[in-house]
Amino acid sequence: RRSDVRQGSVTPHPVPPPQGERERRFDLSSTIGVPWRRRIVPSPLVGEGQGGGAPPPKRATIFDMDKDRARHLRRDATIAERKLWNALRNHQLAGRQFRRQQVIGPYVVDFYCSSAHLVVEVDGGQHARRIEADARRSEWLESQGLRVLRFWNNQVLSDLEGVLVVIEAALENTAPIA
Repeated sequence: RRSDVRQGSVTPHPVPPPQGERERRFDLSSTIGVPWRRRIVPSPLVGEGQGGGAPPPKRATIFDMDKDRARHLRRDATIAERKLWNALRNHQLAGRQFRRQQVIGPYVVDFYCSSAHLVVEVDGGQHARRIEADARRSEWLESQGLRVLRFWNNQVLSDLEGVLVVIEAALENTAPIA
């Protein structure tokens, strides 16, 4: 037979089961009268080593990981972020809605106003060592049509009113999107 298969002239036939063994078939007679949703029919490949088991576990996407990271950042916000959030939440500033720790592309931004395409970042002392990374981040956000305002933690803590004036001026320079 193998020589016939190699030459391509004859297709191989399935080998019949050995004498005395019957083909395995699923008996559906036990499911008569059972609603179709409750019928449990095994996969035809069960026990054959070619699947039929549980589906592979769902892999976490980058977006899922960023969402989890954003949740973590919201929960562990700095004092300055909490203070600014209390002033921005519930449409308190110029009637605009802000979101906190919003995922935008590969980044999680501190505050985001979608109607004004405005990102507000509150940077702590660790950002003094990350000037180049923050510049790349701001450049990418601006390439997406967003404006970025950056404030230091100490600015928010010591002069919240001044920070809010700057944010409000940026909001007034943008017409709301209907």
